[in-house]
Amino acid sequence: QAIRKVAPMMEQLSNSQTGASLNLRLCPPGTRSSMGSIDAKIHFKTAIKTDPQTIYELITTAKGWDSWFTRGMVFNLEPNGEVLFSWKDWGADKVTESERAVVLDFQPNSYLKFNWNFFLPEGPTTVELIITRRADDTVLEVIQTGFHDTKSGLTMLSQCSAGWAEALTLLKIHIEHGINYN
Repeated sequence: QAIRKVAPMMEQLSNSQTGASLNLRLCPPGTRSSMGSIDAKIHFKTAIKTDPQTIYELITTAKGWDSWFTRGMVFNLEPNGEVLFSWKDWGADKVTESERAVVLDFQPNSYLKFNWNFFLPEGPTTVELIITRRADDTVLEVIQTGFHDTKSGLTMLSQCSAGWAEALTLLKIHIEHGINYN
């Protein structure tokens, strides 16, 4: 119910100039998609002046993530490999927390897919990171799906949307300018 009230506002969050979008397609009233999730996805992308291998290394290793986004990351790049995202004194509020994930699929230098709950009691969402080489740069795309039609699902949809926009920006400035936020 809550998601239907904010849908018009959320649909406006798409911006083709920055490559950011929040795609929200509501199910007919009284219905849900499989597993009680809403038919919504986060979809962001950014162009980075680097090669696919550099991005892949930064998103598929603990050392890579810790160099620009996390602190104390664990990353086992294998089918069903355990991942532990850890943040210590992160952001203005100095947040310290961690969240487990499971690797579902990967293709060297082009693709990573994992599930994580990201503090959702209803169960995991799925995140895909897609790397595409272009003539002058490489595009990193993030797609997150599987949010539930609950108050916590809507909260996480909003928070993850802002979080992925921030993460892609931090990765871009880290690679292109050597700036490290943390």
